[in-house]
Amino acid sequence: MTNTNDIKWKRTVAEGAAIVISILLAFWIDTWWEDRKEAQLEVVYLHELQEDFEQNKSRLEDQIAEFEETARSMFVLQQQSALDSPSMSVAELNENFSQIINMSGFFPVNRAYANMTGSGDLKLIRSRPL
Repeated sequence: MTNTNDIKWKRTVAEGAAIVISILLAFWIDTWWEDRKEAQLEVVYLHELQEDFEQNKSRLEDQIAEFEETARSMFVLQQQSALDSPSMSVAELNENFSQIINMSGFFPVNRAYANMTGSGDLKLIRSRPL
């Protein structure tokens, strides 16, 4: 009789251990899978950030050229305002004023950053300096 009880006990302990090991293995696999998905999403976000930065760089380069034209117009108008009588025609003065009035501002592309902060995924970027 005791031999049968010992076998049942051992069997119960073995089944319990198998269940615990199966649960721990399932948790480990789930964690590994989530980490893998987050790493893939991080790569996607990094590519999107790079695209945004490249677009911003291009836009800034274009705006620098526009701002140089605006600065020239400002300088011309400042010189003309120092004269007793402007040496430029009204049309030329208006053209310079128009350049200043139509000066645009810089609006950065921040699509990726907005997506990351809005979704709470900013934490996926593991690089501290970035």
